[in-house]
Amino acid sequence: IIEFKPDQISKISSAFNFQAQTNGRGMMYFPNNWGIFYTNGQSLGKFGKSLSLAAYYDVNHDLLYSGCLRHIEVYDSNHRLVDEIDENDGLDFNGYISSFGSDCQGHIWFGGHTGLCRYNPENKTMKNFNRSNKNLPSDGVLCIFTDRSGKTWFGGTEGLLWYEQNTETIQKLNLEKIS
Repeated sequence: IIEFKPDQISKISSAFNFQAQTNGRGMMYFPNNWGIFYTNGQSLGKFGKSLSLAAYYDVNHDLLYSGCLRHIEVYDSNHRLVDEIDENDGLDFNGYISSFGSDCQGHIWFGGHTGLCRYNPENKTMKNFNRSNKNLPSDGVLCIFTDRSGKTWFGGTEGLLWYEQNTETIQKLNLEKIS
């Protein structure tokens, strides 16, 4: 962990900063090309081993997930690396993890330009959705959102998608049926 002095802030402002997160206790996290910068408004710091395109704060487990190239780094509340999720754990990704979301069942979803993954943090199991296994009607997923009714939506590279829980499939929204 590196603490920055005010005269070092130029390094933070010159970084590419992506999808910010907060832990609900006043700490803000900014994934970027240097790792993850954090601030509580009083001090600044940095942690992380790899370039990070997205972050997700898991309020139930007090963990921060960082989306990296072909893997995810998991940090505790003291910014210590506690886990890495990669192909050895079943993650099937060729690119960067660039989006995160969660659903009402407690799954964490990881998305990127090469696919989508549903992860269960309780038993560390996952299901991959991508073109090669024919489980994703799009090349990748750019954003993830669960609505008030509990339906999980994905902004795909080829349109709007949603998760059908009963069949455990990703469906493409047919805009022709909406009018």
